[in-house]
Amino acid sequence: MAESIDIPVVIYNLQMLTGIDLSPSLVGRIAAECPNVSGLKDTVTEYFHTVGALREAKRLRPDFSVLSGWEDLILPSLLAGADGSICALAKVAPKLFVELVHSAQSGDLAKAAELHRRVLSLITFGVYSNPPISAIKLAINKLGVLIFPAVRGPALLVPEEAHEKVEGVLREAGLLTVRDVG
Repeated sequence: MAESIDIPVVIYNLQMLTGIDLSPSLVGRIAAECPNVSGLKDTVTEYFHTVGALREAKRLRPDFSVLSGWEDLILPSLLAGADGSICALAKVAPKLFVELVHSAQSGDLAKAAELHRRVLSLITFGVYSNPPISAIKLAINKLGVLIFPAVRGPALLVPEEAHEKVEGVLREAGLLTVRDVG
């Protein structure tokens, strides 16, 4: 596919939904053989997969971007040499995620660790809706961005009794104060 187009392509490894894993050696081969493939979004639960993809692709193409897909692996992946992240929760607090990446890349590990802890608190949105898209949309609304709350089935809206809990997660992450919702 990459050979049939001349625009940059990012490959997406999401084995949990596709049932197919793009192995680190395959990622390295794609990096070597497909110059318009500019990177990988590695949405895997196994950190060592991302480390392997980094090792395989970067030794052949230092400009090849490796991006973490899961929020809890952003900081460890950055420390291993990843270039950043593409993840769902960045829609809630883009500045938080950008600061995390910049802090890690500039070597301010104390700041990066503090930001990482804030990011980890957002992961609990999954408790309030499954998939978490409903809670993400509610959180964005709570932060003052008007977004249509509807979701497509089988996803459901966050139950009314969980709205305060979503606000609590935003407060824990330092994104919302009591004044913001009162």
